[in-house]
Amino acid sequence: MNLNLPIHHIGVACKNLEKEKKIFEKLGFIKEADFIDERQGVKGEFIIPKNNLFPQYRFELLSNLHENGVLDSYLKNKTKMYHIAYESKNIQNDLNLLCDNGIIVVDIMEASYFAKLCFVMMSNNLLIELVELK
Repeated sequence: MNLNLPIHHIGVACKNLEKEKKIFEKLGFIKEADFIDERQGVKGEFIIPKNNLFPQYRFELLSNLHENGVLDSYLKNKTKMYHIAYESKNIQNDLNLLCDNGIIVVDIMEASYFAKLCFVMMSNNLLIELVELK
């Protein structure tokens, strides 16, 4: 069985969220929502195309809340777009499906913006996030 879920967002690691946001605004994006997640140690903002005639997709701009954080390795390696998030209706079932070809990096947990989330590193080094909406 294949994973058959809609993409929710593409995660973008940022050193400075405000500077990054200005660049994306010039590229035609506007803020959809923002959040702080103390548990993960990040703050973020979801952005979508300003022009509603364009296909709707979103980026998640993320920065560390503290000097050293979960995004450090991506920022050090200058990796901007580092994960793809899929919207799941049943995160445990979808996680089981992904684990055939990946390793759980972050177990299912509650989050500030989502009801639940988890991360899986696929065998090709693609980081996948599963999210359940509130």
